[in-house]
Amino acid sequence: MARYHCPNGHTWQGRSSLSPQFSPAELRCPTCGAAAEPKLRQSGGRRNALQAAEPPVIAEAHRRFTALVTEWPCWARTHRPGHRCWGPVDPHHLVPAAWIRQTFSDLPDDELAAILYEPAIGAPLCRAFHDAVETRAEVIHWHELDDECKLFCQRVDERYPGRPSMLERLRLESPVGEEAA
Repeated sequence: MARYHCPNGHTWQGRSSLSPQFSPAELRCPTCGAAAEPKLRQSGGRRNALQAAEPPVIAEAHRRFTALVTEWPCWARTHRPGHRCWGPVDPHHLVPAAWIRQTFSDLPDDELAAILYEPAIGAPLCRAFHDAVETRAEVIHWHELDDECKLFCQRVDERYPGRPSMLERLRLESPVGEEAA
């Protein structure tokens, strides 16, 4: 067994990544859905030490994003007939958070937080569907996205020209699929 920590200060037990029974789902916080911190950033149990990993404005935006996105039922439950939910609802970034952090790393914390944790680019996914999307076993297709999500990405592109396009990255993550009949 391994002890995991998330950037929001939660801890949980899971199988070691070296175990044959290990599942990538064990790297997600069961409380807030955040990814486990790398072992080097984990601090031998000091309370609130992990929260210092994110500046306060980003940590608050993260909490708000998680609360707003996960107040809705699993996206797959309402969009994929026959889907059976398993596990808690996780907040999923339709544009990968790591890509946003890298692309906009030079912005002040409040501007980065406004992009990174905008609820329009989030989707509530049960743990099973979230894992399937993360491993690309499932995708949320372009025509299934809310227009608000696409519009937000377009506005970010207009506000920050000369950077890689957030709308294009959204298109990579959500390819055009067969339209629902």
